Amino acid sequence: MAATEAFAKTLGYVYVSPVGGSAGMRDGLAVIPSEMANTDLTYYDPTFAQFRHAGVQTADDAAAFVEGFLLTLDDIADSGNCRSPVCHVTTPLDTPQRKDSFRRIVELTIADDRLWKPTLGEAADWMLARPEGLPTERLRSFEPDWDPRAFVANDG
Repeated sequence: MAATEAFAKTLGYVYVSPVGGSAGMRDGLAVIPSEMANTDLTYYDPTFAQFRHAGVQTADDAAAFVEGFLLTLDDIADSGNCRSPVCHVTTPLDTPQRKDSFRRIVELTIADDRLWKPTLGEAADWMLARPEGLPTERLRSFEPDWDPRAFVANDG
């Protein structure tokens, strides 16, 4: 990963968004983490269902996505931490329920006054202007046989 990040910097990247960890700085890059609980894959791909937010009570995938996403926003607001929600362009919004869920999370996120909602580029610019006030994020290392499907949500 270090080589990938170094190469990304030569291409003009200013941030990385790894799964897990904490927001901070690493080798001149802003680190803006994501987590599995606030990604669409955990609700629409059974392979990743184990990473749904623990508080989700709804069984329907589209409704569970909204419920889990809102619970994660609550967690972010309560902790004051920084997270990057992820909605993959490859996740098909092929039903009215999925389209409505996506629309709802966007509208509810915009309406949530507890959160600062910059683009990742804006957040990175803000972080890069204040590197001394941010923690230095450690680079995670993975064994060559690491399987993301076996990733433990609380693994740092």
